[in-house]
Amino acid sequence: MVAWSDTLPGPVVGPVSRLPVGGNSGYLLATPTQLHLLDMQGRLAPNFPLNLPDTVRASSLTAGPAIGKTPPGLLVGGGGGNLFLFNTNGRVFPGWQPKRLDFNLAAPPHYLVVGGRTVIVALLENGYVYAYNQQGNLYPGFPLSVGSRLNTGAFVEAGTTLGRTRLTVVNQHGERITFNLSGDVVSRSRVATWSRSSVFRLVPDQARRGYVVAREEGGRVSIFDPSGRQLLTQNFLTSGRKPIQYFDFGAGRRVVVITEPAPQRAYVYDAQGRLVGGQPFVSTAPEVGLHYEAVTGTYYLFRTVEAELRRTDLKMN
Repeated sequence: MVAWSDTLPGPVVGPVSRLPVGGNSGYLLATPTQLHLLDMQGRLAPNFPLNLPDTVRASSLTAGPAIGKTPPGLLVGGGGGNLFLFNTNGRVFPGWQPKRLDFNLAAPPHYLVVGGRTVIVALLENGYVYAYNQQGNLYPGFPLSVGSRLNTGAFVEAGTTLGRTRLTVVNQHGERITFNLSGDVVSRSRVATWSRSSVFRLVPDQARRGYVVAREEGGRVSIFDPSGRQLLTQNFLTSGRKPIQYFDFGAGRRVVVITEPAPQRAYVYDAQGRLVGGQPFVSTAPEVGLHYEAVTGTYYLFRTVEAELRRTDLKMN
């Protein structure tokens, strides 16, 4: 049953987030030209939709954590290296009108609150990392270079201070670099070998408690754990970038899903790197859902096939 429906002025950019509306939960989303905040009945919140400047096309939307009674900020990637920071009244914060960076973003920025302070972390494709406060000023120690190009976001380990909050990235040379928000590089190690055609990505699990590293080389995808141990490798029909998901349900129950968009197939691998079912599943969406039922030891795979949502029950050793 459809609870409500609405027509938007364009496609949805990125995921839909939950955000409070009038003391209740609501839905925050972006289209290329507007930000929308709707309550559970589909009604727009006051001051919404927010219209972006005519020259801006949103490429990402990140809502920051609320600090006490202060509403969360809304961080918009405006394409290229432009960042806008709005409040929920539609006003742009000073210093973010926009914040213009020298290079394209490698991934949507991270919006953190550490010890009551806002920290916005922007990772650029040229391998530089910037950390800004709410006024748009750089924190000491930034920008920081990770040595080579980036194609991924960071894995965040939250701490009570800037020095105890750590972020981990993997650069184009297959190096894993961990740094803190004081601008110090804490560790650096090589996860895997690299070549000119290699593209590395850090893939967090569904709860963002851990991650794996993906290396794509044309149609070949390899998955490594953080120490560099190879978990699986697979050759695919197409060479384009493939959505990769990592699920960790504890006690060694780990699953990797690689979706190949062109033939519309989702490959599901168990903790031993084996293809579950011996063949991929038809899936027309870029991602799947996966849930584990501990009582029965059953995995529930949710996938979209055209207009249908299908559930497949799986058993894995």
